[in-house]
Amino acid sequence: MRRKTKRGHKHFHVAICSRDHETNYHWLRELLQDCTATVRSVDPVCVTNQPSRLHQEMAPYTLAVLYHTKKRGRVNVTNVTDSLYDQELQYLREELGKDNVIVVIDDLELSTGEVYERITRDQPDIMKHSAKLFLFSEDDKKCLQDGKPPPELQTRLKGLKTACENAKYLKRIKKNKENSKPKKNKRSHEK
Repeated sequence: MRRKTKRGHKHFHVAICSRDHETNYHWLRELLQDCTATVRSVDPVCVTNQPSRLHQEMAPYTLAVLYHTKKRGRVNVTNVTDSLYDQELQYLREELGKDNVIVVIDDLELSTGEVYERITRDQPDIMKHSAKLFLFSEDDKKCLQDGKPPPELQTRLKGLKTACENAKYLKRIKKNKENSKPKKNKRSHEK
């Protein structure tokens, strides 16, 4: 069955980029797949110590979700000792545009505004290179499984859906501009 999209919106592909196994973010993958009619697929993209692999794999994607879980021990996305995603986050912004990069940090003890403020203060490149940061605690995921998300979680989920719906087609626009640039005529510059 083909899903209908809003007039003028095309389907696009979402990449969940992470060093973690996809079983950790299976819940997010399902949520994003069902989140909006414009999402055609949500695929895992493994982040490794070889940046060229990420560069090769990102070609078909319009939106990237950089996923990190605190199950790794701490929240070390960027700007901190032993950060895991400094180069990757910058690359995603350069490749897709800031509006098409979202960061999700999962398995926190708390997903409050205070935690959000601390993370964005201590790791400012998260907001420099992405449109949005979403935090999820283990309790949040239990509420999702039970089908009873509290209002503050519903607000975050609505924000995530809106971020997906607002994904821009910057790669296509960029390619179209590059292809439509007039080629310089050597003779026109000669005197």
